[in-house]
Amino acid sequence: MGLFGTIGETGRVSNLSVINLDYTNGETVIAGGLVGINRGTITDSRNNAVVSGDVAGGIAGENTGVINNVYNIGATAGTAVAGGIAGSNSGSLAYGYNAGAITGTGSLGAIAGTSTDTGIGKFYYSHALERACGNLTNDQTGATAMAENAMRTATFQEILNTDISGQDYRGWVQKDSENRGFPRIEKSVILESVLVQQAIKPVDPIVPGGDYPQDGSMDGSPLSQGVTPMGSTNTATGINPSTPWGLIASLSALGIIIGTLAFKRRKHGQSKK
Repeated sequence: MGLFGTIGETGRVSNLSVINLDYTNGETVIAGGLVGINRGTITDSRNNAVVSGDVAGGIAGENTGVINNVYNIGATAGTAVAGGIAGSNSGSLAYGYNAGAITGTGSLGAIAGTSTDTGIGKFYYSHALERACGNLTNDQTGATAMAENAMRTATFQEILNTDISGQDYRGWVQKDSENRGFPRIEKSVILESVLVQQAIKPVDPIVPGGDYPQDGSMDGSPLSQGVTPMGSTNTATGINPSTPWGLIASLSALGIIIGTLAFKRRKHGQSKK
């Protein structure tokens, strides 16, 4: 469960924000703020949605791909595994921070609930959270605990920008009046919309490279390419997803998302009033 059910091995999501959404329900699920299961690449993205499930992560419930230059300030709760960036990680995590609360039972971590011992690179997390990863000692990760008031500073913003210096990622900015004072990734226009599972109806397939609304992203790419809405077949990929636990069921191997979405706060699955 997530904005996406699954991101495939060559799928890519960049410059995506999921805010003011609640992914809380009573089902047994792998849940993430952006995606349930990530096998592809996620960069320059953020989450402040409330996420809960058996295996829960602020960005991805389960990660076997790459997640770089991201942050989470949403609360994450897991009955078996919970992590601020990924619930379960056997891929690669690097650059960014988690300042969201992690609660539940089982294996809990500020960055990942569980991870391979080489899976967590340079990250930062609130020192209110005891461990970077539930199944690893802190010195087995590249993560650093910080006081929350130190994370709400221009100095922390400079640290984050130094970490990604020379790499093709969006930079960080910090203002006391924005994002609860925590640094945020540079963004362009936010598209305000309401998206719940019942609202996704069969539509004409979205063709990669089509003329869709743009978010002003740096490379001018369309907001969405190769995304298959629930219940429709993307003729470019032949995918007809039926997985019910992603607001967008899957991002195809050819797909790319470059955009910023905002959601009015409503629990996942709750109908519009």
